[in-house]
Amino acid sequence: MKKKLAMISVSVLILCVCVFTTGIPALANSEINSSGAVILEDNEVEFYSKDIEELDARVEELSEDLSDEFYSSYVPGQDKLLKNKLNSKGIVNYDHGKVIFDASDLVKLADGIDSLNVGYKYEAVNALNKIGTYFKTDGTITYEQTGTILPENVSELTFSDICMGIIKSQSVDHLADQGILPAITDNLSEGSAAWVDGKLIIGNGNDNKNSYNQGYDDGHAKGYEEGEAANPRVECYFLGHSKTSTIDGKMFYNVAPLVPEIDCTQLTAENFIVCPYMVNSGKSSTSKYTSIASNVTVFCNISESELSSGIDYNPETGYLYVAKPAITASGGLSGVSGYTRTATTYADVNVYLVTGEITDRSSTGGDFVIQ
Repeated sequence: MKKKLAMISVSVLILCVCVFTTGIPALANSEINSSGAVILEDNEVEFYSKDIEELDARVEELSEDLSDEFYSSYVPGQDKLLKNKLNSKGIVNYDHGKVIFDASDLVKLADGIDSLNVGYKYEAVNALNKIGTYFKTDGTITYEQTGTILPENVSELTFSDICMGIIKSQSVDHLADQGILPAITDNLSEGSAAWVDGKLIIGNGNDNKNSYNQGYDDGHAKGYEEGEAANPRVECYFLGHSKTSTIDGKMFYNVAPLVPEIDCTQLTAENFIVCPYMVNSGKSSTSKYTSIASNVTVFCNISESELSSGIDYNPETGYLYVAKPAITASGGLSGVSGYTRTATTYADVNVYLVTGEITDRSSTGGDFVIQ
């Protein structure tokens, strides 16, 4: 009898150890029926009912971490297959109840293990579902909710499947065929952050800044072009003072090298302004004896005349020809023949090139201005 009891105890101990080493505690909804302890064969065989109680308490503790959402979806008896693999059955009652081993306690622990297996898979998959990561029944990870496994049926998944789902939950590789790439620091707004493939990305807003600057530059250029088309911008270029060298008595300016940014073939004489700035000295005199004893009148006359610069421009050569404006004055002794003289001098000028249209503001009481 003693040897038979020892063999039974060994079997019990092995079963208990197997349950413990699974590492997956289970739901426990009733008290443990086993009690007492037995030590046989000089401590080589030991059975303690408190070991089962400890496992049951651990199951209770882990069960408390499951959410109410799981309990509302969980169907009692669902996926409890571990108990079918147990070989123990019946009750061993030693010495009128001093030691009791009840195989139903192992069934309860097996049911608890199965329930926790479902429970913790449920919690993990349900959390992944909330952030857009789903599973198909074969464990395939997907980001589309249609045709995916329900959280309460996730016992079909392995924990390896679920762990891979956690890793892939931050991945956007599935969007690559749409031309969508993972975010990087440069293309996240400054002050924002994102997790991408397990890395925390903090944005610096460089893409936004670059886009803003590019948009500003493009808008400025477009506005300038449209403004130029509607109302060409007026530019004024100083080409120089009067020249001493002349061709056929006219000063000449090679315009193209002076304004390389201008298409000189499109210019006409109307694009040039000549402004006199200094009158050169000049005189004319004569000497003659006269015996006139009466009063004489000395006169000097400057006739009204337009200062003409004689502008001529050749768009093929880019040469501008300018004649200096001439000023003429006459004087002498009135009534005395041979005492009248005429003196002519020229004005030095500044020469300008103007592109665009000069607006006449004289009708509003203003001056002529360049816009």
